[in-house]
Amino acid sequence: WELTGMGQLVEMPSIASALKRAITGVITSNLVMPNRIFIHWVWGREREIDISAMQYPMPEQVLRLGVVKARGLTAPHWKVSGASGIDPYAVMRIGEKEHKTPALQRTLSPDWGDHGYADFCVYSKKQHVCIDLFDSDVWGFGTFCDDALGEVLKEVPETIVDEDGEEKTTVRYEKLLIWDLLSDRQSHRTAWWPLYAKKSTGYEKTGGEVLLIAEPLWLRSSDELIWHPPPAKGD
Repeated sequence: WELTGMGQLVEMPSIASALKRAITGVITSNLVMPNRIFIHWVWGREREIDISAMQYPMPEQVLRLGVVKARGLTAPHWKVSGASGIDPYAVMRIGEKEHKTPALQRTLSPDWGDHGYADFCVYSKKQHVCIDLFDSDVWGFGTFCDDALGEVLKEVPETIVDEDGEEKTTVRYEKLLIWDLLSDRQSHRTAWWPLYAKKSTGYEKTGGEVLLIAEPLWLRSSDELIWHPPPAKGD
C-alpha cells in the first residue's frame, strides 16, 4: 500500500518505512490471524455457537519455515563500497508472528543456516507469507534506517480487456501464500524464490534469490505431541 494525500509529505524511504511498519503492527495485533473480532449476531442461538472457538481459533497446522540463504544480492545504488557495505538480514512474517535473522556482515550471499528457521501457526492455507530482506544500518540508527534489498513475490499472469475490446496478458505481483509453499509439487518445499524491488514503474527483479525450506508439522493428539515433540530447530 502507498501513502496518499498529506501522507506523501513523509514519503522518504526511511520515514515511510517506519510509519508503514507501525501501522502494519497495529493492524496485525488486532485483525490478523489468530487475532480477530467476533461479533455475535445470530440472536437466540447463543448456546449453539462456541464463542471461544470463534474468538480464539485453533491452528490447522504448524509450518516450519526457513529462509536459509540468499544469493545475487545487490547493494543500494548510493553505496559505492559494494559487498563491503552490505550487512543483509531477512524478516519473515506469517500472521502476527515475525522472525528476524541475524545480520551477516559484508556479504552478497548470506547463509543464515539454522538461524533462519522459525515455527508459525497456520490458520488458513490462504495466509500470506511475507519475506523481506534488508541491509542493516551499521551506524546504529535503528531498523527504520535499514535499506530494503527486496521482497519475495510471485508473478500471476492475468488477461485484461482494454478500451478497444482487445485482450492483453499482463502480470501482477503478489505475496506468497501458504499453499504456494506446500503445494503437491515437492520442489516448492525447497526452492529458490526471486526478489523484487518496488520502483516508480512497478516491481522489478533485483537479480537476487532466496532459498526457502518449508516443512509442515501436522497437529496430533495433545498427549502424543507432549511426549514426542518435533525436534527444535532455529532460534
